[in-house]
Amino acid sequence: MLRAVGSGASVVVCSTCRLSTESREDTKGRRGGALLAEAIATVRASDPVYEGVAVQEMPCLFACQRHCTVHVRGP
Repeated sequence: MLRAVGSGASVVVCSTCRLSTESREDTKGRRGGALLAEAIATVRASDPVYEGVAVQEMPCLFACQRHCTVHVRGP
């Protein structure tokens, strides 16, 4: 479920998206969407310019034919 964020932009990542067309998870059982969310959060934390962009995870964005799915929100 999405939670309220400030008035700035946010990137919503489907945390349950497949890793690839062939695989749901990596060898450690992590989904592609969860890995993508982690990577985006790492980039966000690495540079203050991204401080105003929230990173959120949502269990499904209903775009299962494609992976990894994100939704960009803004004011």
